[in-house]
Amino acid sequence: MKRLLFFPVVLLVIQAGFVRGNSETLDSVGDVGMYSSYKWRSQGTAYYDATGGDLKYCIDGVAQVVASDGDVGKYCSQAVWFDGMNDVVGISYYDETRGNLMFVSGIEEESVITWNTPVEVDTNGNVGLYTSLSCYPMTFGGESYYDVVAVPIISYYDQDNGDLMFVRAQDVNGTAWDAPIRIASTGDVGKYSSLVGWGN
Repeated sequence: MKRLLFFPVVLLVIQAGFVRGNSETLDSVGDVGMYSSYKWRSQGTAYYDATGGDLKYCIDGVAQVVASDGDVGKYCSQAVWFDGMNDVVGISYYDETRGNLMFVSGIEEESVITWNTPVEVDTNGNVGLYTSLSCYPMTFGGESYYDVVAVPIISYYDQDNGDLMFVRAQDVNGTAWDAPIRIASTGDVGKYSSLVGWGN
């Protein structure tokens, strides 16, 4: 039986040393924990449940199924941003059953996340592998660096064409998306991309 383990690391600037936290089992039901993605801002971990073929999320020791329609959740990537009132937790992932790039978001309030219905972001061929999710700032929403209102952005791999792709949402919850952009197409490119955005 495989278990998802979480290893928090606290970095201390004390003579170039560091202190490690203890490991903690978050989920041990079935073959779980592949493609895990953790963000300190949400204190939650997104991951793939290979036994059920589901996208799952664990926060405060509670694991929940986020998406389960088909074999979904591989290559998941998590980001957190501000919508003007609350933190939004977003997850991009691959729907292997349909070969689509997927996205789901939820509003976090006191470590409880209310998830929206998953959205098909790109359905043109076998796309959505090796996703990397971040966010793009739109407007400043407060006095903190983390109060910038942002929209989700995703880089991913188009397996049919061997291309690196990019797409940006039209709203903070990722319910509507712009047309995908082909970033690189010379040769077989786009696997393992890493997207850096704003404050997450």
